[in-house]
Amino acid sequence: ARIPRGAVPTVPWWVFASLGFFAVLSSFGGGLDPYVRSVLVGLALLVCASLVGWTTRLGDIVDTLPVLFAPLR
Repeated sequence: ARIPRGAVPTVPWWVFASLGFFAVLSSFGGGLDPYVRSVLVGLALLVCASLVGWTTRLGDIVDTLPVLFAPLR
């Protein structure tokens, strides 16, 4: 299945600029490794959430939410 180029959203330039700025800022404090790790974990979560949202019908997600949130009662 070919996905059209317009289906994938574009990322604004200021997102990359802020990631670079905070990478430089955290490298001065010696925290570049935790920063990169947290950015990669956030990116992995975003990709996984996008994949689930893209491949699952909305009705299936709505039916699953009470099961997922049952332990929080």
